[in-house]
Amino acid sequence: MNNRTNFYRDEIFRLLGQERYLLAFDVETTGLQPDAQIIQFAGVLYEMGKEKKFTLTERERMNIYIRPRTALPKRITELTGLTNTFLADYPYEEEAFPLIRAFLSQEGIYCGYNVAFDIGKIRALYERQGFLFHQRKYLDVLEMARDCIPKDKIEKYNLSSVSSYLNTTQGLDYHNAQDDISATARCFIRLLNMYIQAWREERGRKKEKLVLSYCYYWVNRYQKSMQRVIAVTTGGNLYYDAIKKQWGINKKESLKIEDVDLDFIQIQCLSKYKCQDMDE
Repeated sequence: MNNRTNFYRDEIFRLLGQERYLLAFDVETTGLQPDAQIIQFAGVLYEMGKEKKFTLTERERMNIYIRPRTALPKRITELTGLTNTFLADYPYEEEAFPLIRAFLSQEGIYCGYNVAFDIGKIRALYERQGFLFHQRKYLDVLEMARDCIPKDKIEKYNLSSVSSYLNTTQGLDYHNAQDDISATARCFIRLLNMYIQAWREERGRKKEKLVLSYCYYWVNRYQKSMQRVIAVTTGGNLYYDAIKKQWGINKKESLKIEDVDLDFIQIQCLSKYKCQDMDE
């Protein structure tokens, strides 16, 4: 596991305990810009089984191709395999929107990979159609991967790299929204099991609760990518890496990061400086 707190893991456990269904979705778009149009929306409604082991049972699947108002950029065709000729036979977004809205209105936790991107494009679609997109809690498998897979074990935290690391790539074509959902669901189950295993191991391990004195922000003037929140504690100095979004400790300190209760440190930091998260 990475040197991150258990905040996200605990939130996942809480959400899964409250809900019965998972609404997984993925979009392909004309680009990354805010007004980019959706050209493919895929969604799967899963029922979660929580008896002896966690399972996902598919209850509904939808896949919609959407004809954009403008020609596709060449790079999007290269990335997704979708062409202007192929999409010309499909409806414009105003015709596809009611189906997307009906799917997303169902009961369940939203789920995706880097799902904030998909939600941003869906919110823009709703606005263009004169509707308000009602935000709900969502589960981001990307954040789970960052929690569970050490950074030195993986080249990138994109879906294909994480799937390869977890050995869940069989029969999948990435940058196709349908297959991206299947890949996300497979990764989700593997990562959830890693969460559960780590939780079981931690129950029998006592970690040191250090008392925070104060924090300060530090940037390496010669290497701007090194930005840290330094936490001065009763047992030594720790730091939160603002870029990697994980905790660390200098080699000169006698403490080992795995022996420190990082949740306790982070709670003190947020409380002392009245912040919602470590990125404020």
